[in-house]
Amino acid sequence: MTKPLLFIVEGINDERKLQSMSLSLNTYAVGGFGINKEKLEFIKSASHNNTIVLLLDPDPAGEKLRSMINTYVGGCTHIFINQNDAKDPKRNNIGIECMDNSVLHSYLKDLNFTSEVKKTLSYLDLLDLKLVSSPNSLFFREALAKKYHLGHPNGKQLLKRLNILGITKEELINTLKGE
Repeated sequence: MTKPLLFIVEGINDERKLQSMSLSLNTYAVGGFGINKEKLEFIKSASHNNTIVLLLDPDPAGEKLRSMINTYVGGCTHIFINQNDAKDPKRNNIGIECMDNSVLHSYLKDLNFTSEVKKTLSYLDLLDLKLVSSPNSLFFREALAKKYHLGHPNGKQLLKRLNILGITKEELINTLKGE
């Protein structure tokens, strides 16, 4: 069985660009040079259940990030974008978010899309475990975030990231109990 694809992008605007194409893609924005060991650990953990696809800006910063992530995680799939395809002449900017949708789609078309992440958890599970909408939910989310290298997620981000990692409700219960 083919693993789902997880697209690693630099920022939130890159994520929005992919979402605007009406593709159901799983994405994770590293925040450019705001990337840290926790984010690298998350990507490495996610690589067990997902094919990591690096879709980074075709500029020196993007190439530096590509090298850093690939060295830390290993085995990544790379999409290399031509700088001319990612140029926004109006803003004198280069990036994934600047690309025309049809051009970006042409880069993605040859990938074997199995982007559906197996949903191991639902929002109701998070409610049941008091990870959202409860007085102590922030405390519990922070404990999980630390254990699983999730950054500082809100409830929606927590659900997405735990599903990417394939964490089950039973695993969460055990983690919250301290086992």
